[in-house]
Amino acid sequence: MRPLLRLASLSGGAACIALTLPAHAQGVFTAGTSSEADAGVPADAASAQDSAPRVLRFAEAEYPEEEQRAGREAAVTLELTVTAEGRAQDVRVVESAGAAFDRAAVEAVQRFEFTPAMQGGQRTAATIRYRYRFRLRAQQSSTTREPVAVLRGAVRDPRNQPVRGATVRVRVGTRDPQSTTTGEDGSFRFALDQAGAFEVDVEGEGFRPFHARERLYERDDVRVTYRLVRPAPVSAAAPAANANPTANRPRSNNDRNNPGRDPQDDGEGVVVRAARPPREVTRTTLERREITRIPGTGGDALRALQNLPGLSRAPFLSGALIVRGSAPADTNVLVDGTAVPLLYHFGGLSSVIQTEMLDRIDFYPGNFSARFGRAMGGVVDVGLRAPRDRGIRVVANVSLIDASIFVEGAILPNLTFAVAGRRSYVDVVLNAVLGAFDTVNLTAAPVYYDYQGVLEWRPHPKHRIRFSLFGTDDRLEVLFRQPGDQAPSFAGNFGFATRYHLAQLLWTHDIAPGTQGRLMLSGGLTGLGLNAGDFAKLDLAFYPTNLRYELAHTFVPGARLNVGMDIEWNPGFIRLDAVRPEVGRPLSSAPRVTTEFNGVAYLPALYAEAELTPHSGLRFVPGVRLDYVGPTRQWDLSPRGSARWDINRQWAIKGGVGMFTQGPSAQEASNAPNNAFRGQTIGNPNLLTQRATHYTLGFEHVFSPYINLSVEGFVKVLDRLVVAAPTTSLLSQNPPPPFNNNGSGLVYGAEVLLRHKPSSRFFGWLAYTLLSSQRRDAPDAALYPTQADQTHILTVLGSFRLGAGWELGARFRLVTGSPSTPVAGALYDANSFTYTQLNGQRNSTRNPYFHQLDVRVDKAFTFSWGSLSFFVEVLNAYYAQNQEGVQYNYNYTESQPVMGLPIFPNLGFRGEWSR
Repeated sequence: MRPLLRLASLSGGAACIALTLPAHAQGVFTAGTSSEADAGVPADAASAQDSAPRVLRFAEAEYPEEEQRAGREAAVTLELTVTAEGRAQDVRVVESAGAAFDRAAVEAVQRFEFTPAMQGGQRTAATIRYRYRFRLRAQQSSTTREPVAVLRGAVRDPRNQPVRGATVRVRVGTRDPQSTTTGEDGSFRFALDQAGAFEVDVEGEGFRPFHARERLYERDDVRVTYRLVRPAPVSAAAPAANANPTANRPRSNNDRNNPGRDPQDDGEGVVVRAARPPREVTRTTLERREITRIPGTGGDALRALQNLPGLSRAPFLSGALIVRGSAPADTNVLVDGTAVPLLYHFGGLSSVIQTEMLDRIDFYPGNFSARFGRAMGGVVDVGLRAPRDRGIRVVANVSLIDASIFVEGAILPNLTFAVAGRRSYVDVVLNAVLGAFDTVNLTAAPVYYDYQGVLEWRPHPKHRIRFSLFGTDDRLEVLFRQPGDQAPSFAGNFGFATRYHLAQLLWTHDIAPGTQGRLMLSGGLTGLGLNAGDFAKLDLAFYPTNLRYELAHTFVPGARLNVGMDIEWNPGFIRLDAVRPEVGRPLSSAPRVTTEFNGVAYLPALYAEAELTPHSGLRFVPGVRLDYVGPTRQWDLSPRGSARWDINRQWAIKGGVGMFTQGPSAQEASNAPNNAFRGQTIGNPNLLTQRATHYTLGFEHVFSPYINLSVEGFVKVLDRLVVAAPTTSLLSQNPPPPFNNNGSGLVYGAEVLLRHKPSSRFFGWLAYTLLSSQRRDAPDAALYPTQADQTHILTVLGSFRLGAGWELGARFRLVTGSPSTPVAGALYDANSFTYTQLNGQRNSTRNPYFHQLDVRVDKAFTFSWGSLSFFVEVLNAYYAQNQEGVQYNYNYTESQPVMGLPIFPNLGFRGEWSR
């Protein structure tokens, strides 16, 4: 139902409004809305549901002393996101004026307060560009008085030509109006002696009258552009069926049918691109400063997910996503709608997509939209960012484990690109260190690389075409120099490899006013390889093709319908030769599964979803999805819905319920023969899809512009889960299918997020999850806790800016130990000369509590050409002895704990250059 992490999405059309603030440090920005202004109707009447952010409280920058003494003036252009609470976040320099001016401008804008953007009656985040001007004060006479606010702008015709001699009148309340006439360039200006809501009337010879309403706050300097149209010709004929119903409507730069920046404006700013309210009714947005400064993440945005409620702590060095007690395979990972098999490189050391390439990260732990399917757990949808449309920018990152580079820029004004690449060198370091020791039992050489590329073309303001490439390759080679006690025949090489290489085409287009389309077509290769000597060999490769198309139409304000199709065509092959472990039997004599087969998985789906806002603050999102699972020849209908009520600016209630289905894996549903056992198959083609029903209910409370609280309870009822048949039954004379749908489960819990949003000095949060995750493998079997059953998951983190580019942060985690199955005894096998363990009750014991403190120090330097920064992280700073498992001797009479990460330092550098 909610994306817990979202980098502010940059989308949507806009109109230009420039704002200037008087003082020796001033600001200018352009804002965009999606409202329409009808002739003769106040603009606010048409834009009550939609409005741009406005500066509510201005913070004056401290003029750099050296620059002031030198008599220098400057202007710094910043890009920032105005949150739904009216705070400035993610402030970065777009056009630099030097380190001193840049730092002063950023610090000042971070103290601004705004009225948030409104869209569809909902507060929403909006990204703007803001120009902060530094001007030396002029000596003024005692009789000179600065205006309280300034309204200025231009009047233009439908061809974007200035309208000369037009009369512009401004009136507030019952006071007499002020009047002026536009100049040769169509410009006008009013110096106002009070703030408030102003009625604006514009009349020009040969044009229809125009009326608008503008709200100005103290110290505002608002720049507007009003568009006049000529009267429609008198005709008795009815308009053509395809006539534009808004052709004779007066336009301002707030008109929905005139998105984008006015090409005749003076370049004082850029468009606000506002995020449309999400279909899921709750959302927490984290700014880039937060996700790149969290201790323990190495500045990796996707690793920041692991610090939010709803995610269990993954097993040591696994990098798995365990969402609300679900298995990792139950959560889908998407890149702009294209499924990828993994989110993190080997061991969870880093993510598969660089932070610089990210536009947004949407994390849905449950009750997600009908546009997502084939998952019972959660969804992570990652969006690649649009490259910058001017100049060039280069970013390089180097740490102790890998290095990366990112380049973006403009080839033509409407053709932009971005490329990124990363390669690890853990293999170089480990091989150099471990190669000198002959006594170690194994040597490891993990290596990974990833790449992303984007080419974006905007042939028309209403069309955007993007071609993307992204891929990754992870390999691990382990040499066992001495066999283990439990498997003396196991020695030699162990290899593991995962990879994917995908191409994607995206086309977003405005079909008509209020109607948009989005096409996504992708294809490529995903693969996995495993070599464990005589015990397991696996080679798997698929060539997925995915086609998605969504059509969205807004019928009236507050009523929007989204319909779409989601088709997957997934041919591939599997080669498998592996031992199937059996309790009480040594691996050397366990039954084998041997097969080789080719197949195609055809997975089409249709969905429809409405977004209804019957009243300001009240939002319903009902939806339905219809999936066909080709391998099992089954149709699944999944209704779902969610709701949110913003009671006032402080309180909100949210909830949802829905059904979610997920097909069995390729092996589980395969009818390929098991060559090790005559007459048996490796899977069961008669399996049903697995099913989960999600229930959520919660509330949000805003204590202040910086501090808010989110509490949400959840329940997941699981049925038709695929489980493996007992191995002993497979050896019988009439064996059952190796897999069945007898499994079921129950997951419930609560999530709490108490967050301090970034201020000029501090950000941090407390995340707590209470969780129970249980399963049963047969209707009459007892429930047992799963590996994800971590009762208490607590994360507390914060980061404090010390000044002069220094920042200090810390993260503390406390997690209930994962369940484990105790060993009750052992049997001796005289044929293999080994002992085989006898297990006790499944997952009836636990590892001790996990606790760890991570600290991080950052230092940033700003130069005229860019910036340079470094960080030092220390993971497990107080050297907590965290047990990750138990290791036994050869006959299981003695055991010792397997400990996790010791103190681990990490050092990284980041350099950025732009022009």
